[in-house]
Amino acid sequence: MRPSHFLAMIGMIVFLVACGEDHHLTSMSVSPSSASAASSSHGQAAFAATGTLNNGSSRALDASDGLIWSTSDSTIATIDSNGAATCMAPGTVTITGTAPRNLAKGSTSNAVSGTATLTCS
Repeated sequence: MRPSHFLAMIGMIVFLVACGEDHHLTSMSVSPSSASAASSSHGQAAFAATGTLNNGSSRALDASDGLIWSTSDSTIATIDSNGAATCMAPGTVTITGTAPRNLAKGSTSNAVSGTATLTCS
């Protein structure tokens, strides 16, 4: 193989690898930002997470992205892996969605989070 062909091939490989660069989360929002439900009937509220990526685009996040939902007090409200919160007792909790910055590729130590408030009456 000629040196010029070899260099052209290396250049093409570098270009293709660069084009396939992963996009990473820069921020996350949870919607609605506040919700309420009745605790007496185990009322529910649905939350969704939207991530903003380093290329400026935004998209919905879910469990396949490594999104994990949590509540600040599970005696007041619980939340499942789909963002459905259930009120268990009166009070107010913070609902948090957390995803790895590099999405489904692990490393929750470098995570991005967003929060919302749930009031259970």
